[in-house]
Amino acid sequence: MNTTAVITVLLFALIPHTPSVSAEDAQDASSECAAIVSIGSGGMSFEDRTVEIEAGQTVCWIWTNETMAHNVAQTSDRSDTTRMEGGVYSGEPNTTVDFRYTFTENQTFYYICEPHASVMKGAVIVGLTDEKLGDSNSVPGLTSFSVIISFAAAAYTIRYRESLKLHSTGDESLPEWKGSV
Repeated sequence: MNTTAVITVLLFALIPHTPSVSAEDAQDASSECAAIVSIGSGGMSFEDRTVEIEAGQTVCWIWTNETMAHNVAQTSDRSDTTRMEGGVYSGEPNTTVDFRYTFTENQTFYYICEPHASVMKGAVIVGLTDEKLGDSNSVPGLTSFSVIISFAAAAYTIRYRESLKLHSTGDESLPEWKGSV
C-alpha cells in the first residue's frame, strides 16, 4: 500500500461520522410539540399568533435560515413590548431557532420577538383560562340589548294594535288625559 492511501484511510477513520437526518428523524424530533410556531411568510410575524394547548404540552418555536433574527421573550400582558424580567426566554435573536417550552399550568402566556416587538406578538392559551372562557364571537352585552329591544318593540306593537282596534270599531272615544299640560 502506498503512503497516500494509508494516510487517507487513517484520516477517514479519525474524522467523526455524522449520521444523515432523514424526514422521519426530523418528524420524531418535533413529535413532542403540541404546536409549532414559525415565522410568517413576510418575515415580520409569527405564523400562529395564538396557540391553544393543554397543561403538560410543549410548544416549539422553530425557524431556519430566516433573513432577519428573531427570538421568543415572555411579556406580562398582550400590550407589552418589553421582555418580562425572569420570564421565559429563548435567548438572543437568531436566524435559526429551535426553542421548546413545556407549559405545566393553565395560563395565558404572552410573548414577543424582541427586535420586532411592536408587530411580532403572540399568545399561548394553556387549558381553560379566563381569556379562553371569555372568548366569544359575539359582542359582549349584545344579546341582553337585543332582548330588551325585542320586548320594547313587542309592547309598542301590542299598544298600536289595540289603538287600531279602537279606531276600526268606530269607538273613537279615547280615554281622557287627566294630567296637567
